Amino acid sequence: MTEHFSLDELIASQTAEKKGIKNIPGDDVMAHLQRTAEGLERIRSLIGNVSVHVLSGYRCPELNKAIGGVKNSQHLLGQAADIVAPGFGDVHTLAGVISMNAKALGIDKVIKEKNLEGSEWVHVSFRLNPRHLSFTYRDGKYLKGILA
Repeated sequence: MTEHFSLDELIASQTAEKKGIKNIPGDDVMAHLQRTAEGLERIRSLIGNVSVHVLSGYRCPELNKAIGGVKNSQHLLGQAADIVAPGFGDVHTLAGVISMNAKALGIDKVIKEKNLEGSEWVHVSFRLNPRHLSFTYRDGKYLKGILA
Protein backbone atom coordinates (compact mmCIF):
# COMPACT_ATOMS: atom_id res chain seq x y z
CA MET A 1 0.00 0.00 0.00
CA THR A 2 2.83 2.36 0.92
CA GLU A 3 6.58 2.07 1.38
CA HIS A 4 6.39 0.85 4.98
CA PHE A 5 2.84 -0.52 5.36
CA SER A 6 1.49 -3.49 3.41
CA LEU A 7 -2.06 -4.72 3.07
CA ASP A 8 -1.03 -7.93 4.83
CA GLU A 9 0.15 -5.91 7.84
CA LEU A 10 -3.09 -3.90 7.96
CA ILE A 11 -5.31 -7.01 7.97
CA ALA A 12 -3.15 -9.38 10.07
CA SER A 13 -4.80 -10.79 13.19
CA GLN A 14 -3.72 -13.56 15.54
CA THR A 15 -7.33 -13.88 16.71
CA ALA A 16 -8.52 -14.34 13.12
CA GLU A 17 -5.88 -17.02 12.55
CA LYS A 18 -6.76 -18.87 15.77
CA LYS A 19 -10.51 -18.76 15.09
CA GLY A 20 -10.34 -19.38 11.34
CA ILE A 21 -11.86 -15.99 10.50
CA LYS A 22 -11.20 -14.69 6.99
CA ASN A 23 -10.36 -11.04 7.61
CA ILE A 24 -10.56 -9.91 3.98
CA PRO A 25 -11.62 -6.32 3.21
CA GLY A 26 -14.06 -5.57 0.41
CA ASP A 27 -13.41 -3.04 -2.33
CA ASP A 28 -15.32 -0.40 -0.35
CA VAL A 29 -12.76 -0.68 2.48
CA MET A 30 -9.62 -0.55 0.31
CA ALA A 31 -9.68 3.23 -0.22
CA HIS A 32 -9.94 3.71 3.54
CA LEU A 33 -7.05 1.32 4.13
CA GLN A 34 -4.97 3.28 1.62
CA ARG A 35 -5.71 6.51 3.52
CA THR A 36 -4.81 4.79 6.79
CA ALA A 37 -1.49 3.51 5.39
CA GLU A 38 -0.67 7.01 4.12
CA GLY A 39 -1.51 8.45 7.55
CA LEU A 40 0.76 5.90 9.22
CA GLU A 41 3.56 6.98 6.86
CA ARG A 42 3.06 10.58 8.03
CA ILE A 43 3.32 9.44 11.65
CA ARG A 44 6.47 7.46 10.89
CA SER A 45 8.01 10.49 9.20
CA LEU A 46 7.07 12.76 12.13
CA ILE A 47 8.79 10.52 14.68
CA GLY A 48 12.07 10.37 12.79
CA ASN A 49 11.38 7.43 10.49
CA VAL A 50 11.25 5.04 13.44
CA SER A 51 9.39 1.79 12.78
CA VAL A 52 5.68 1.89 13.59
CA HIS A 53 4.20 -1.52 14.43
CA VAL A 54 0.55 -2.16 13.58
CA LEU A 55 -1.06 -4.29 16.28
CA SER A 56 -4.52 -4.18 14.72
CA GLY A 57 -5.84 -2.63 11.54
CA TYR A 58 -8.88 -3.65 9.52
CA ARG A 59 -11.37 -5.96 11.25
CA CYS A 60 -14.23 -7.69 9.46
CA PRO A 61 -17.46 -7.77 11.50
CA GLU A 62 -16.86 -11.35 12.69
CA LEU A 63 -13.34 -10.50 13.91
CA ASN A 64 -14.47 -7.26 15.54
CA LYS A 65 -17.12 -9.21 17.47
CA ALA A 66 -14.61 -11.92 18.43
CA ILE A 67 -12.25 -9.42 20.03
CA GLY A 68 -15.01 -7.43 21.73
CA GLY A 69 -14.66 -4.34 19.54
CA VAL A 70 -17.32 -1.65 19.63
CA LYS A 71 -20.09 -1.89 17.02
CA ASN A 72 -19.18 1.44 15.40
CA SER A 73 -15.40 0.83 15.36
CA GLN A 74 -13.50 2.61 12.61
CA HIS A 75 -11.48 -0.62 12.30
CA LEU A 76 -14.55 -2.09 10.53
CA LEU A 77 -14.18 0.54 7.82
CA GLY A 78 -10.41 0.28 7.44
CA GLN A 79 -10.04 3.76 8.91
CA ALA A 80 -8.10 2.84 12.06
CA ALA A 81 -4.97 1.15 13.34
CA ASP A 82 -3.66 0.37 16.80
CA ILE A 83 0.07 1.08 16.87
CA VAL A 84 3.23 1.21 18.95
CA ALA A 85 6.67 2.56 18.14
CA PRO A 86 9.07 1.18 20.77
CA GLY A 87 12.09 2.75 19.08
CA PHE A 88 10.51 6.17 19.54
CA GLY A 89 9.21 5.96 23.08
CA ASP A 90 6.41 4.74 25.28
CA VAL A 91 2.73 4.88 24.38
CA HIS A 92 2.14 8.09 26.34
CA THR A 93 4.92 9.89 24.45
CA LEU A 94 3.76 8.57 21.07
CA ALA A 95 0.11 9.50 21.72
CA GLY A 96 1.15 12.95 22.90
CA VAL A 97 3.23 13.71 19.81
CA ILE A 98 0.48 12.47 17.50
CA SER A 99 -2.13 14.50 19.38
CA MET A 100 -0.04 17.69 19.22
CA ASN A 101 0.30 17.21 15.46
CA ALA A 102 -3.18 15.84 14.74
CA LYS A 103 -4.11 18.54 12.26
CA ALA A 104 -0.91 18.22 10.19
CA LEU A 105 -1.19 14.40 10.28
CA GLY A 106 -4.84 14.37 9.20
CA ILE A 107 -5.83 12.47 12.36
CA ASP A 108 -9.49 11.91 13.04
CA LYS A 109 -8.94 10.39 16.49
CA VAL A 110 -5.95 9.45 18.61
CA ILE A 111 -6.66 7.39 21.71
CA LYS A 112 -4.15 6.26 24.30
CA GLU A 113 -5.47 2.81 25.24
CA LYS A 114 -4.72 0.14 27.83
CA ASN A 115 -6.42 -3.22 28.30
CA LEU A 116 -7.11 -5.12 31.53
CA GLU A 117 -3.88 -7.10 31.12
CA GLY A 118 -1.87 -3.87 31.10
CA SER A 119 -0.95 -3.81 27.39
CA GLU A 120 -0.88 -0.30 25.93
CA TRP A 121 -1.15 1.06 22.41
CA VAL A 122 -2.19 4.13 20.45
CA HIS A 123 -5.35 4.00 18.35
CA VAL A 124 -5.21 6.34 15.35
CA SER A 125 -7.91 6.85 12.76
CA PHE A 126 -8.17 8.72 9.49
CA ARG A 127 -11.20 9.86 7.52
CA LEU A 128 -11.94 12.41 4.79
CA ASN A 129 -13.05 15.12 7.23
CA PRO A 130 -10.85 14.56 10.28
CA ARG A 131 -12.01 15.94 13.62
CA HIS A 132 -8.58 15.98 15.34
CA LEU A 133 -9.87 14.40 18.57
CA SER A 134 -7.69 13.09 21.42
CA PHE A 135 -8.73 10.74 24.22
CA THR A 136 -7.37 8.48 26.91
CA TYR A 137 -9.28 5.25 27.54
CA ARG A 138 -9.30 4.51 31.25
CA ASP A 139 -11.60 2.43 33.46
CA GLY A 140 -14.09 1.89 30.66
CA LYS A 141 -14.36 5.60 29.84
CA TYR A 142 -13.01 7.87 27.14
CA LEU A 143 -11.48 10.93 28.79
CA LYS A 144 -10.70 14.00 26.69
CA GLY A 145 -7.00 14.54 26.00
CA ILE A 146 -3.87 12.41 26.36
CA LEU A 147 -3.60 11.91 30.10
CA ALA A 148 -0.77 10.49 32.21
